[in-house]
Amino acid sequence: MTLELIVQVLAGAVVLGLGLWLAQRRYRQTFPRELDEALRIEESDPALGQLLVDQYFMRGAAHEDTARKKLWERAQEDLDAANELRRRLSDDLEADSLIQKDFKRSANGDLTRTLEMSQQSTREQIARLDEMIARIRGT
Repeated sequence: MTLELIVQVLAGAVVLGLGLWLAQRRYRQTFPRELDEALRIEESDPALGQLLVDQYFMRGAAHEDTARKKLWERAQEDLDAANELRRRLSDDLEADSLIQKDFKRSANGDLTRTLEMSQQSTREQIARLDEMIARIRGT
């Protein structure tokens, strides 16, 4: 794995975790059973609970990474795949923005830098997709 890919996967895991936390906080939605169990365990065994939470988010990030790689491959010639990937990337930008807004006062420098790097990378990917979409459409 390249360093850039590792940073993107870790940033994705951070964004996913913070996004779920934010969604639960804002909308009082319940978490998936596996995550609920990990959070419950974390109350009595913080180390094990945190390990289970980390594993949950890393699996989710790996699954999303695989799905996006497939979409990137298809997006070269498939307008639907390009649009789906663009939608996901736009959602990432929105989630990063909400996280920055929600953690504005308490965010440490590492989180701020991670979010900024994620946003920059996402904007670059959207620009590449926009070029692909224009090419596919013939415009």
